[in-house]
Amino acid sequence: MRNQNKMKWLYLISGFLFLGATLVSGFLWQSAGLAGVFGVVGIILMFFGNLDKFTEFSYAGFSGKTRDLIKQTENTLSELQSLAIIVAKATLSLVKRSGRMGGYGDDEEEKLKKDLLVVLEEIGIPKDRYAEALQDWHQLTKFDYVHVILGIYHAPVGFDTEMLTERKDLSSIEDLPTPDRVREFLTKWGVLTPDREEWIRDYEHYIEKGEHRRPEKWKDRDSLGALRKN
Repeated sequence: MRNQNKMKWLYLISGFLFLGATLVSGFLWQSAGLAGVFGVVGIILMFFGNLDKFTEFSYAGFSGKTRDLIKQTENTLSELQSLAIIVAKATLSLVKRSGRMGGYGDDEEEKLKKDLLVVLEEIGIPKDRYAEALQDWHQLTKFDYVHVILGIYHAPVGFDTEMLTERKDLSSIEDLPTPDRVREFLTKWGVLTPDREEWIRDYEHYIEKGEHRRPEKWKDRDSLGALRKN
């Protein structure tokens, strides 16, 4: 019994270490493939670490309380799938945030996202749960749309403190403005150009579909530049 407990904790600790390595490899080493491998290995080890939840069975014939075994297996797999969602969400959030510090490029981010979604599919997670893993990813992307449209990454030209204060109030990630609110702000200050109107439509599209309407324009978003008073 003591040896079984040691093995259980060995599996569990190893599983957590591999799941931790998923974040490290993705965030520091920038290796999407390695992150996916570590994630899968970690989840498998966590599975073996929870085998004690299964009721009687024999290694030779896998006999025993079959119904209980199936039920316990389903419960454990469900728990591990939930853990995988949490790990994927944290990894994608870190990757998206790292772009603000000279981390991943757009193509690298998209590749990592696709690789992680493939991993989730391979361990049997239903596609209707992918939204949980992508929650921060989408929120941060919408945050970037607002900042690009409002020119927050550039100093505005020809505006007073009132405009800056109002613009700052629209820049919170916890309370992102709607496309109509962004359009209203730009109209009020006379800077709703045809180009920015197209970007607002891109923002609307992303909110609805979770994908870019103009991927190539998104990659060149820094070129939109600062707000300028006419």
